[in-house]
Amino acid sequence: MTLESIGHGALSEKFDDALIDVIKNTCDPNTDATTKRKLTITMVFTPNKNDRGLCKLDTKVETKLGATRPLESQVTMGVDYDTGEVAAVEHVATQPTLFDKSTQAQGKQPEPAIETNKGKVVGINR
Repeated sequence: MTLESIGHGALSEKFDDALIDVIKNTCDPNTDATTKRKLTITMVFTPNKNDRGLCKLDTKVETKLGATRPLESQVTMGVDYDTGEVAAVEHVATQPTLFDKSTQAQGKQPEPAIETNKGKVVGINR
């Protein structure tokens, strides 16, 4: 009996998938680099009460991966007491006005204006 033969190859496939998960998690910059990762294969043999040479075999492949680190940012928020409107935006060094609805104030790039000449693009103005 080999890892590759158990469950007609299913145990080997589960091991391979779990190993890939461990490798990806270890290389993920959003996880703690020093956290230990664990891959466990559990095999439980339950003998048949009438024939000890025959066993039920239950297998399980489990991983314990590094947790994703929390993402920290700062939010600026406020209330427009004249209208009752509330707003919140992620804080950036040059904070736009909270209640300005323009795309630039919300941190979005405006759509480029595209000039066409009979279906052909002749210029893009940004």
